Amino acid sequence: MGTMIVRHIQDKMVKEYGMEEVLVPVEQVAYEMPRSYFFVSKGALENNEVLLCLAHGSGNVRAGQW
Repeated sequence: MGTMIVRHIQDKMVKEYGMEEVLVPVEQVAYEMPRSYFFVSKGALENNEVLLCLAHGSGNVRAGQW
């Protein structure tokens, strides 16, 4: 159930609020390299004036559940 709620919230962030899911690091150097993701407003990586980053932890609370 928790996984379904997380996916629903994250789908809503993309579809209704126009956010983009970005993998980190952007370029995977090696297959074994750990990766994660975060959500950004469209154009956030091109905007270099102000950037607000909200990061979720590695526990049960994921992006969109603050």
